[in-house]
Amino acid sequence: MIHDVYQSLPIHEVGYHAGDGTSRALIDYPTGVMFNGNYSPYVDISSDGYYTIDGVKTKVVAPTKNGQILNRSYFTSRGVRVNVINGEYHIPTTYFNSSYNQISNYGGNIASVGIETCVNEGGNFNRTMRHLGKLVAWLLHKYNLGLNDVMQHNDFSGKQCPQDIRNSDRWGELMHLIYLELFALRNFANKNIAFEFKSLTPTIMNDNGEIINHPGVDSVVSYQVKVTYQGETRTYEYTSFVDKLTFQRP
Repeated sequence: MIHDVYQSLPIHEVGYHAGDGTSRALIDYPTGVMFNGNYSPYVDISSDGYYTIDGVKTKVVAPTKNGQILNRSYFTSRGVRVNVINGEYHIPTTYFNSSYNQISNYGGNIASVGIETCVNEGGNFNRTMRHLGKLVAWLLHKYNLGLNDVMQHNDFSGKQCPQDIRNSDRWGELMHLIYLELFALRNFANKNIAFEFKSLTPTIMNDNGEIINHPGVDSVVSYQVKVTYQGETRTYEYTSFVDKLTFQRP
């Protein structure tokens, strides 16, 4: 079993991992719609082919399918990316991906770091998810980025990828792992804090927090966290609910 992370390309080199080409410049187009306090606005397409934000028509033309004006049913699962710049909504370059029949966000190849995870027989995918969360958080911290900068392959081309995470509906779980790791990096990196985790339900969960023997029914697991800081040690006990749907995941 492999426990390593390999960097295949220098961080400044363009990779061909997102399926959206590399020739066009990545531009944030001003929409003419001022920021209304909503960082996740509802984006649609007007009957004459312009993007709308929370029902307000923008001055940004949406891609078409051979001249056919489309609607939001053609968006990727997380929709069109919207940024707020100087109090105004901006929409980065979008395009119509004919291979997947979807309006996608441009910029994956030219302006993102592509990460591949191993899904192999005998591998521990839950552990892979945790390591992935650590890696993504480290990159966000290093390059002063935020959680909104974490994108899926699907966002850039419409491809069903990351396939296993999307098929098992675990993207939210991954984002929570990234949030926790990033919070630790930005708040406790230089605090010299030691943590010790111990399962109090070892027949179900091990000392790495991994479910090793799901009973197949809704269950409760208990665990202990010992924290040492500046010579003082404190011990906390917690419980977590493990539902039977976890057991049924592919």
